[in-house]
Amino acid sequence: MPRAFPPGFVRASLRACRAGFAGKAAAYRIAACSAQSNPWDSDIEVAFFGTSAGVPSSSRNVSSLGVWFRQRADMWLFDCGEGTQHQVRRGRVRPKLISRVFLTHLHGDHVWGLPGLLMSVMTARDEPVRVYGPRGTYALLSSIIAGTYTGLDSNIMVTELDFENTPFPRRLVREGLPRLSYYIHPGTGSISCESVPFDATRGEWVVDDSEADVPGGITVSAIPLHHRVPSVGYILKESDIAGELDASKLL
Repeated sequence: MPRAFPPGFVRASLRACRAGFAGKAAAYRIAACSAQSNPWDSDIEVAFFGTSAGVPSSSRNVSSLGVWFRQRADMWLFDCGEGTQHQVRRGRVRPKLISRVFLTHLHGDHVWGLPGLLMSVMTARDEPVRVYGPRGTYALLSSIIAGTYTGLDSNIMVTELDFENTPFPRRLVREGLPRLSYYIHPGTGSISCESVPFDATRGEWVVDDSEADVPGGITVSAIPLHHRVPSVGYILKESDIAGELDASKLL
């Protein structure tokens, strides 16, 4: 069965994160819940880089959450509001470890930090960076990259979730920015886009199931959420891991 976080684990992360937001000397670290203090030895940890809505406050940044996979040395970001990369660095996370960014929707307080963060990440890593979001994600990134004459140091692979056939109001389904072509300043990298259709039978998007048959692998799906604009909620599920049973101790 998918595992759940132990009592107090997320609360400890929140307390450490608030210290980081306030700019105190004891900045938040991903290892805030270490193996010594974590009652459940998890490979997965959560970092709250921003919990404010709309605008930042004096003590909280706008929306961003990081999921850290310890054994993989890999971080996935969920939303990337303005100032997220400052929070990431304050949390002592190396930008090169961020491999995926998932956008719930394209309101500014959830995406305005993404262009700057991507530039920092691509400067530090050679592997592609994957960005997931509703239709319009590719046009948003492409227009900013082209308009700022930015040459890409590595590849950005965008996956857009198609809202056709979803319960979302049809008048809003087509409001995402059109998928236009922009001239990208010459560089060693590129930006590409693919689309994932909505599975009406399952009521979700199958975003990434490449690890579905891998013990302990992570599959990603998404469901439509009610909001003023096309919005999604992401679901991360860990595949079952076969346990070892010591029959002698059952006697």
